Amino acid sequence: MRASLSDRLRLFALALCLLGGQCALAHDPQNESESPTLEKVSEYLKRNQWGIAKEILQKEIDKTPPRADRSTLIGELGLLHLQSGEMDVGEKNLIEAISSGQGDSQQNFRWHLALLALWNHSSPPNARFDSFFKVAEGLAAGYPARQLKLNLLKLDREARVHPQAAEESAEKLLEDILKLPAGEARAVSLISLASILETAERGSAEPLKSLTQVRFSALNQTIEDAKTFPDLESLAYLKLVELYREKQRDADALHIAEQGILLSEKETNATSRWQLLAQKAQLERAQGHIEAALRDYSEAFERAESLRKDFPKWDDQGQSWFSSHVSPIYLERVSLLVDRVANLNNETVRRNFLMEAIFTLESINRSALEEFLGHACGVPDRKSNSSDLLLKGEKGVAFLYPLVNKDRVMILLAAGGGIQAFPIRGPSAPSIIQKMHTLARMLSNPSSNPEPLAKELFTILLAPLSEDLKRNKTETLVIIPDRHFRKIPFAALHDGEAYIGTRYNFSTLTGITLFNPLEEESSTGEKILLAGVSSPGPVVDQLPETIKKEVMFSAKARSRALASPLSGHENNHDIMTHALALPGVQKEIESLEPMSEMTMLNQGFTLEALRASLREHNYSALHIASHGLIGKRADASYILAYDDLIRFEALDTYLQAGGRSGKKLGLLTLSACHTAEGDDQAPLGLSGLALRAGIPRAMGSLWPVDDTATVDLMRTFYRELIHQGTSASKALRVAQQEVSKDPRFKHPYYWAPFILVGQWW
Repeated sequence: MRASLSDRLRLFALALCLLGGQCALAHDPQNESESPTLEKVSEYLKRNQWGIAKEILQKEIDKTPPRADRSTLIGELGLLHLQSGEMDVGEKNLIEAISSGQGDSQQNFRWHLALLALWNHSSPPNARFDSFFKVAEGLAAGYPARQLKLNLLKLDREARVHPQAAEESAEKLLEDILKLPAGEARAVSLISLASILETAERGSAEPLKSLTQVRFSALNQTIEDAKTFPDLESLAYLKLVELYREKQRDADALHIAEQGILLSEKETNATSRWQLLAQKAQLERAQGHIEAALRDYSEAFERAESLRKDFPKWDDQGQSWFSSHVSPIYLERVSLLVDRVANLNNETVRRNFLMEAIFTLESINRSALEEFLGHACGVPDRKSNSSDLLLKGEKGVAFLYPLVNKDRVMILLAAGGGIQAFPIRGPSAPSIIQKMHTLARMLSNPSSNPEPLAKELFTILLAPLSEDLKRNKTETLVIIPDRHFRKIPFAALHDGEAYIGTRYNFSTLTGITLFNPLEEESSTGEKILLAGVSSPGPVVDQLPETIKKEVMFSAKARSRALASPLSGHENNHDIMTHALALPGVQKEIESLEPMSEMTMLNQGFTLEALRASLREHNYSALHIASHGLIGKRADASYILAYDDLIRFEALDTYLQAGGRSGKKLGLLTLSACHTAEGDDQAPLGLSGLALRAGIPRAMGSLWPVDDTATVDLMRTFYRELIHQGTSASKALRVAQQEVSKDPRFKHPYYWAPFILVGQWW
C-alpha cells in the first residue's frame, strides 16, 4: 500500500499546521485567542470525525461576515478538504482564503504551500505554480522552519523527475529536520521525507541505497519523536513495515507490525491500525499461519469499516481511494475465508465463514454506490435483514455473488438457506474478464454471433452451480455482481440449448444489505405515468459540451457515410435536434398509452410538468422513453426532458414527492437511458437512483436499444406486471422470451439489454 497523493497531502497539510498560529489540526490549549470553533473542530478531528469537523467549519463560515476570521475558517476548511482527498473543493477554499488578503503571514504561507503541494503533482503542471512559489519564498524568508517546508516541497518535485538527484539533498535535509526540537512537527517532517524518498526509489531504474538508509533513519526517529502522538507513531510503524517488505525482509516487517499493533491497542484513535493489521495478515498468510491471518484480516476489516466515512475519495491517479487501498484487502479476506471453508466439515462454521465473505463483498459494493452518489448519506447497511434472507432462504430464489480477485474468479451462491463457494477452474481471471468484455461488445452488435462465447462463459461460470440450482428448484437468480460482471446480462448466457433468460427470472442488486423493498410504502395498481421525447427541444442547448461535440461528430460522420453531406445551412442546434431524434418513442408511448393514467410527449414532457404531476398524483410506475446517460457519478448522469436535463441528483427529489397520499412509485423504467460506451455503471446508477428515491424497482438498459423490439417488449412487460399480476422479474423474462421468438429479434441485442434492479417479486 504505497503512499498516495492524498497521503502525502495529509502529511504536508499537517506539517504546515504545526508551524504555528491557529490550526484546526493542532489545537493549542494555551492559545487563549484561538477560535472556539477551531477548538471544537480539533476535538472532532482527534476522534477522526472529519465529516462533522468540516460541517462545523462550513456552518461557521456561512454565518461569519467577510473579515479576517472568515478567511481563517475558509483556509482551515480548505486544508481539511485536501486531507480528505477532496482536492477541487480544497483548492477552491484555499484560493478564496488567499484572495481575501486578510490572512496573517503564517496562515498565508501554510495556504500557499498546501496549494503548491497539490499542484506539484498535477498533470499538466498548474500554470500558477511558479508565481505562488515566489510568494511562498518571500513568506519563508527569515523563518527556518518555513524554509524547511519549502525544501521538502522542492525535494518532492526533484524526487519524481530526477530520482538520482534526490540523493544529493536527502541527507542534508534529514540533518536540517533533526535540528528542529523533538515533537510533533519534527515527526511529521520526518515521515514526509520518508514518503518523498519512497517515491524517488520507486521511480529509479537503479538501487539508491543511500536513500534507503535515510528512510530507515527518518522512520525510526519518527517513532522516537511521536511517543505522545499515537496517530503519527502508528503511521511511522506502518511506513517502516512497508519499507521492510519492500526490501524483502518479511521477518523484520512482521516483528515491526506486531509492535505497532501492540502500541495502537492503547489508543482508540490510531488510524493506521487497520493497515498495520492488514500488513500483518498478509505476512502471516504468506507464512502459512492461516488462523492468525484470518483474525487480523477480520479486525482490519472491522476497523476500516468504522473509519470508511473519513477515507480520502481519490488517489493520485484519479481512481477511487477505497478501490485502490481498501478493496484489495477486503478481497484478500474473502479469498482466505473461501479457502478456509474448503477444509471444514462443520456446516454451521462453513456457513458463518461464507456469510462473512458475503458481508465483505457487500461493503465493497456499498462503497461503489457511495462513490457514484458522491456521498454516503442515505446508503443503508441492513446486515441483520440480509442475514435472515440468506440464512433462511427464499423458495425458488438464488443469490449469486460473482467476483474477481487478482488471478482468481469465484462465485458465492446462497440458496435454500445454504451458502456455497465455487472457485472457477480453467481459464485465468484475465482471460475470463477479456471474454466477458468481448461478449458485452458482441451483445450490443446485432450483426455478431455471440452464441458460441455465451455458451463458453456459461460453461465456465454457471455450469458448476447447475446441480445446486436444480436441487433448490431455482426459478429466480438475483445477481450481486462486482465491477467486472456488471457489463453483461446473465440472461444472455447460453446453456447449450437456449439462452438462460428463457429459463430463469433475473434481478440485479448492488447489495442485499442496501436493499429495502419498501413494499408497504409504494403505490400499487395500474396507474402509469408515461413520458417521452421523440424530438428534443431547448434541452439540446443544455447538454454538456463534451456530449454536444460527440453528437456533432456523429452527425457529420453519418452524413458522410450516407453520402448526403450537410447543406451548410443548418445550425448546430438543428443538427443536434435531428441527430437526437428518437422516432420510435412516439410509437412506444402510443402503444403503452392504453395502460397509462397520464401521458407526456415532447412539449408536454417538461421538467416542471413532471414535477407537478408526481407531486399531485399517485402512480404505480414512471416510464421514461428518452435519451439519457448513466455516467461514472450521479452528477454526470441525466435524462432528456423536452426543455431541460433531468439530472439524477435532482430526479430523486421529484420521485420522493409521493403524490398526495405520500405513497411512492413501485417502478421506474428508463427505456432509452444507457451507460457510456465501455462503462459498467448502469446497475449502480439505477440502484442509486432507486435507493435515494425509495423506489423498490428500477429497469434500464446496458446499451442503446432497438425501437421496434423495445415497443413489443415493454407492452408485454406491463401487460404481465399490471394485468396478470406477475412478479417484475418474471414479467421481464416473459417479455424477453416473447420478443426473442420473433425471427427479427432472435439476437440478444434486441431483448437482453434490459436489466431489473431491486425487488424481484
